[in-house]
Amino acid sequence: MTIRSKNDLLMDKTIVQQKLVIIQGIIRVFFLFCLFLPLSALAQDGSATLDEGSEEASSKKENSKLASYNEEHSDLASINAKLRELGYEIWESPTKTSELGLAIEEGFAQPYPYQNLMRKFKLGHRGIDIGAVGTLNGGVGTVINAIHRSKITLIGRSVVDSKNFGRPDKRKGTVKRSGSSYPRIITLPGYGKVYPFTRNYGKWRSGVVLVTTIIGGPLDGYTMRYMHMAEIRPDLKIGDIVEAGEHIAVMGGTAVQESGPHLHIDLETPDKIRIDPAPYIGLPPSAISEFAPKRSKKKSASKKSKSKAKSSKSSKTSSKSKKTTRKKRVKVTARKSYESKNPSTDVPETRELERKTSPKKGSKVK
Repeated sequence: MTIRSKNDLLMDKTIVQQKLVIIQGIIRVFFLFCLFLPLSALAQDGSATLDEGSEEASSKKENSKLASYNEEHSDLASINAKLRELGYEIWESPTKTSELGLAIEEGFAQPYPYQNLMRKFKLGHRGIDIGAVGTLNGGVGTVINAIHRSKITLIGRSVVDSKNFGRPDKRKGTVKRSGSSYPRIITLPGYGKVYPFTRNYGKWRSGVVLVTTIIGGPLDGYTMRYMHMAEIRPDLKIGDIVEAGEHIAVMGGTAVQESGPHLHIDLETPDKIRIDPAPYIGLPPSAISEFAPKRSKKKSASKKSKSKAKSSKSSKTSSKSKKTTRKKRVKVTARKSYESKNPSTDVPETRELERKTSPKKGSKVK
């Protein structure tokens, strides 16, 4: 057993003390790091909340200004007047003759200018698309008027129900549709902030939609739908009655991902049959019948029967060709056997036929 000196023991003690100091330093650094992280996160959250607070404050200011204006000008006439001041086109709907010079049925009104007609009523598109018109924002935000005196039965807003009517596009800047740029956000008197476009179609694929039931006239009880609008007049609610030519909404392109902003109108009988609304609102009627039935599965069945008939014909022709080739082969083999039995006789016709019908080129004739 070795006996250690005092100096060795002192050296060991100092080494242990140094190690303890290092460990204490590491522990202190670790605790400081743990304290610093939540503080920095809190600082970031604080800055974020400050930014959010500033944004909320600015939006509150805008809304309060708009609310104060709307309180002073709560009637529809003053809202239209303010829209005119801002540069949006407000016009009185014709009720006798449309812009195209065609007669409008009694009780009906032209809903929007006809300078940009997009799609007619046809098979596969049982409605009319009227494109946006206007110098400001390409017509986005211009007023849409009611077609007939009717009762509101359904209101679908994308800001309220994005699942069914499309998720509003709340990003800043502009959106491109059909090669033109349109603003994603506009502010309108009586409406506040409006989002004229959506980022998807939604379950209904209609965007902002207003469904009404016509009251009175020859189409009493018929359903009229307005779709793809930017927003419906905020004070309107289910059960309200709107008059022909009354301001009901503003132009937009909700649930429209490619074509430009437009208003889609369709008219439906109580028996759920879509008819052409064009003749009633001063537009030329479509070429197809108004009560043309929807595409049924019978057409597809007829197509299938036609394809089956074609395939049967082709199979018959192929079987006929096979039979003829077999007959030719039988004839050739018969003539060959005849030649072998009668070598002195020369039958040039059979030799020529054999050359023509032989499967291999350059084969020698015996």
